Amino acid sequence: MFTSKIFSIVYNIFKQRHTRHSLQQMISIYTPVCVSNGVIHLSGGGGWTVFQRRRDGSVSFNRRWSEYRDGFGEPHGEHWLGNQHLHQLSNQGQYSLRIHLQDWSHAHKHALYSTFRISDEDDHYRLHVSGFSGSVQDSFSWYHDQHVFSTPDTGHICAEISHAGWWFHQCFYANLNGVYYKVGVASTQTVKVMRNLWHRQDLKMSIYNSMVPVLIPNVLHWLF
Repeated sequence: MFTSKIFSIVYNIFKQRHTRHSLQQMISIYTPVCVSNGVIHLSGGGGWTVFQRRRDGSVSFNRRWSEYRDGFGEPHGEHWLGNQHLHQLSNQGQYSLRIHLQDWSHAHKHALYSTFRISDEDDHYRLHVSGFSGSVQDSFSWYHDQHVFSTPDTGHICAEISHAGWWFHQCFYANLNGVYYKVGVASTQTVKVMRNLWHRQDLKMSIYNSMVPVLIPNVLHWLF
C-alpha cells in the first residue's frame, strides 16, 4: 500500500535553451514513500510521473474514496498514485497529461493533453484537462473535463456500475479504472475504455495495458 510523506524535491530549472545549470528551486509535494525507491532522471523536455498503471488485472480498482485519495498498489506494478498527491503535484505549475494505451493485439496508441490539473478534496478532485492531440480520438477532455471524482462508496451510480473511481459524467466515454477484462471486447459497460477512444465508435473495448503519466516541466523524472 502507498503511504504518504511530505518531502522536498530539488529540481533543475532549465534556462532558455534547456541547458543544465545550478539547482535553483526547491518544492515540497505529497507523494508515496515507496515512490522514493524509483530511479530519478533529468530530462530536457521535463520529467514524467506515472500516476496510474494497468497491465494484468492483479490489483482491484474497486476502491473506496479514501483509497483513491491516498493511493494504492505498487509503483512497479498496477497502481493509483492518489488523488491528494496528484492534486498537490498538478497545482505547482503547468502540467501535461499523456495516456499510453495498448490493445490485445499489442498495438499502441496515445492521447496527450497540454494542460492538466485536479482540484482539492473539498471540490471532490475536480478534473481540469484540455489541449488534446494524439493517435486516438479524444473521449476524455471533451466529455469528462470539469467533472468531479466519484467512487462506489460515494453513492454515484456510475461508479457503482463501473466498480471503480473516475471523473464520471453520465457515465463515461473513457474510463481507465474499470474492471480489467482479460479479453479484447467486453460485453457490459464496466470496461476500461469505451467507444470513441479506440477503433470503432460502437465498440466497447477492454485495453490490455494502460499507463498515465503527468509531465513535470523541467524537473526530476520518476521512473517506475
